[in-house]
Amino acid sequence: MSNLKYTKNDAIKMHEKYLKGYTQSEIAEMFNTTQDRVSSIFKKYGYSKKSNSRYHNVEMDKGYFKRIDRIDKAYFLGIVITDGNVRFGKRNELRIRIRRNDRYILEIFRHYLSSERTVKDGVIGKSEFSEFSVSSVEFVNELRKYGIEQRKTNNSSLPMLPLDFMSHLIRGILDGSGWISSKNRSIGFCGSERLVSNVRDFLVASLDVSPNKITKDASIYKISWQNPTDFAKICAYIYENKSDCYLLRKYYEFIDAMRYFANRKFRIPIRKIRVRQFSLDGDFINEYENDVAAAKSLGIHRQNILLCCKKRIRSCGGYVFRFNINDYFAMVPEKYRDKNIAVFTKV
Repeated sequence: MSNLKYTKNDAIKMHEKYLKGYTQSEIAEMFNTTQDRVSSIFKKYGYSKKSNSRYHNVEMDKGYFKRIDRIDKAYFLGIVITDGNVRFGKRNELRIRIRRNDRYILEIFRHYLSSERTVKDGVIGKSEFSEFSVSSVEFVNELRKYGIEQRKTNNSSLPMLPLDFMSHLIRGILDGSGWISSKNRSIGFCGSERLVSNVRDFLVASLDVSPNKITKDASIYKISWQNPTDFAKICAYIYENKSDCYLLRKYYEFIDAMRYFANRKFRIPIRKIRVRQFSLDGDFINEYENDVAAAKSLGIHRQNILLCCKKRIRSCGGYVFRFNINDYFAMVPEKYRDKNIAVFTKV
């Protein structure tokens, strides 16, 4: 590793990464060298290390939370309130850590921010997690407008946004520190007493749900609703217009809990489920009304497309096909589902 020679061209590429927010340690991994070597290369070619260079990200939207005027901004503010850790002063950093299975939601957040920082994976004990951080004075200062401070565990509250965005904020809070149970048809939130109380009061006033009692477990406060009418009202409110900002596993719990077809004979409505077409590398190409429309448009046998959607075969006609998972899980009761159905992603 130490015998590798680096040109000025390499140094330019390294420094470009540095200005986009990568640390010298991360750059060293990219270029198969050490952090000390990266530092010496910068010095050799006249790239001085500025105190805030590590946190400089030219492309990132540092004013992302300045105005909550989109679904994603409201939703991710909810995630920050529950799963975010903010530091001010020298660090000026927001760090979000979630379970590994939910990693994709951090990638969506990174996309909306136009950030070059990568989502990292780690393990603590037996728990696998994913983590994403943003370092910017302007960015973290905007969060203070919504009452987000350091050591917010006992002080977090529900910010009041324009009413059109409150459902998305509450969905973010649910995904960060709430639950939906399909077993007993319950939905709930946990966190600081102030946050839980704020969420309860808002939902009671807005949706006329029951003003249930807040309970305390150790230092965590909880509120939940099990009444079918309350459950349906809250779920309909937060999932009515969710865009791509929601956790799949909690949304599926909601779908299971409703059990639309639980009391009648059921036939899988394949013709009502959209089919998505991907390249062999996992790039999305097109979506069709159903398997028949896909077969007719592409000249591929319908049965082969169905087999590919169910992962019985890897591909057909040079493409990969999958059912639109939202249609599939909304229409097909659990006992009739094919367990091989999955979202297709790059491998």
